[in-house]
Amino acid sequence: MIQQSSTTKRKFMKKIIIIIAIIDFFSRSAYAVSLNGTSSLVYQSTLYSPAKNDSVTGFVRLNAGFNPPLRGAVIMDSIISVSGPISGTEFNSTVTLNGDMRLSSKASISNAFDISGHGNTITLEGDMTLPQNQIIALRTDTIIDGNGNTLTFDNRSQLLIENNVTLTLKNLHLRTTRSPFARPCVRAQNETSILALDNVTLALSDDFDWRTGRMYFHHNVRITGTNCFSYRSRVPSYITSGALLTFDPATTLYYNPCSTAKDLIRLVDQSSGLFFNNATLQTTHTGMTLSKGNLWLDNQVSISTKANTKFLGITQKATVAYGTTVHALDWRHDNAFLAVGGTGPTNSNEFHVYSWNGSTLTLITSVNYGTRVASVAWSPSGRFVAIGGWSPSASPGATLETKIYRFDGTTLTLICGFNFRADHASAGVNSLSWRPDEGYIALCGGSNVSTDVQILKFTGVSLTSVATDSFLGDATNPVNGITWTSDGAFIAATGGISGNDTRIYQFTGGAITAGGDESVDTSTGVPFALAFRPDNLFLAISAVNPSGAGGSTNNLKIFSWNGSTLNSITGAAFTSNTTDGIRSLKWSPDGQYILLCGTNPNTGTGLNNELQIWSFDGTSLTFITGIDSAANATGAGGFAVAWSPDGQYIAYGGDTDVDIQVYQVFYTYEPKTQALSNGLTFGNAAEGSNSNLSVNLFSNARVEVAGALVDESV
Repeated sequence: MIQQSSTTKRKFMKKIIIIIAIIDFFSRSAYAVSLNGTSSLVYQSTLYSPAKNDSVTGFVRLNAGFNPPLRGAVIMDSIISVSGPISGTEFNSTVTLNGDMRLSSKASISNAFDISGHGNTITLEGDMTLPQNQIIALRTDTIIDGNGNTLTFDNRSQLLIENNVTLTLKNLHLRTTRSPFARPCVRAQNETSILALDNVTLALSDDFDWRTGRMYFHHNVRITGTNCFSYRSRVPSYITSGALLTFDPATTLYYNPCSTAKDLIRLVDQSSGLFFNNATLQTTHTGMTLSKGNLWLDNQVSISTKANTKFLGITQKATVAYGTTVHALDWRHDNAFLAVGGTGPTNSNEFHVYSWNGSTLTLITSVNYGTRVASVAWSPSGRFVAIGGWSPSASPGATLETKIYRFDGTTLTLICGFNFRADHASAGVNSLSWRPDEGYIALCGGSNVSTDVQILKFTGVSLTSVATDSFLGDATNPVNGITWTSDGAFIAATGGISGNDTRIYQFTGGAITAGGDESVDTSTGVPFALAFRPDNLFLAISAVNPSGAGGSTNNLKIFSWNGSTLNSITGAAFTSNTTDGIRSLKWSPDGQYILLCGTNPNTGTGLNNELQIWSFDGTSLTFITGIDSAANATGAGGFAVAWSPDGQYIAYGGDTDVDIQVYQVFYTYEPKTQALSNGLTFGNAAEGSNSNLSVNLFSNARVEVAGALVDESV
């Protein structure tokens, strides 16, 4: 036996230690770890790349920035400020706050991520810029305290407030570089989203569109620049007690909600104030009421109740050849992309995504589905797009009639899908619709499917069926259309059956309650499409071969909806051919007009017009204009229409005569005499002196009024 010397043993042990150190180095480099600064200070001098659910706690200094993890969250609860770049890896990389977070003057954002603030505050120690085309989504309540600094939104960047989330921006200067009307710097995802502004200046470089959700104005909030702040939400916003909302020179407050409500900007008490300094107050012909609080007017102030909202006409801007038939179209919320689905495409891919720059449609990407894409729908956030159809055969997802793709502006990535029925050749999805909170998808189809209405829960990575109904449930009567109300409380579905062919479901907590008094007989033929007006007060339904209630032979029918029952209001004829009719319809964003298309329009006011636009005033329908786009033969014409969210463009698709067309919409001022009740009203006599509005004119004030103005303060 040969014994090792002590020197040899020491060398051997040294090699082991070195090997262990090397292994430890690479393991720490390959696998991120949490940083715990609760017992001693941790100074991270290199870029920190945490894994999913790693945490930063206590006295930890991130001096070189960090990367939120791929498809996961990093949990932040550090007492010391963060410096360096912060770069998300994709849409669903998340920064979760378990405590307040400070961003030093050297911190920066290089790529977007989501924030789950849990009511905590992000404090800026210096100016910061959100890079161009980046969207930061707020997933839970979050406060951003600017500490007097400036947050700049580079071209088309945005803060997105998700469902049931309040974003509070305080002590901030918000500056936009290029923030188009369809892509505002801050956007509410739906009616439950809230933006609170507290001691904030918003400097606009473009018109600002507040399309949905609520706003709260605290302390002093100023709108500056030379642009328009457009209020389009159908739910109210509030200038709180002691707060003053100021519109600086050359700015405009444009009250243009998708509702007939006149009091959606509310001063909560006599200490609330609205100040126009050389600025403009513009309302639509619907009118506006300001009560309580103080209205301050200084220098040249223009007040007008005659907005540029009357439909003037349309002109074709672009056409694109698709292939055989376009069945579905949908604009993304920012008008930047158009999703298209159909059959027989020339490039063999049934699903297309086109970019839109205001004049040209450009194919960005496409995917092979199989046989027919019947429905397409962008998610409310614009991150995802859902498609549904018949006979899927292309991989991945060769057995999934419904598929959800993530879209990053360039590429479509399949996230998940849903198998509607095992026999893909005899059953498929005809229509699908996102709930406004992006958490659920309603879909319908046929034939030979017992559960032909289904509600799917979407988690961002998976789809799960949570509720079903056998509405028609047989081989000969498919359910053709389905849609949500804008508040996500109800679902309407329609299909081909003799009798009650349209049904309203109430949706609560993942369950649906069906039928009852909410079912109506709209046709003995085949209803195809339906849509709630944005204020949910009316439901439009289209049909082939109609002869049921709600307008007898009218292909277009309008019903009022009060939250419990549908009542027939009016209708319009499209065709007398029993195999043709209206295949698709959409309301305009402001709810004044209905866009529709179909096949063989051989009767009624819009004779020979496959594409038609009607106005609706709450009582009657009036034909506005139409386009003769196809040969007047049975089965030829339009199958899909979509109205852009800003109301400026419409897309139209159909068979080989039309493929895809985009039209620009033009508006003009409403010339008819305006009733006082539809003008601008100060105070509310019905509520008494507590609702008086105090109007204060400075010595230099010069007020110019166009339209109807009445003072009901007593």
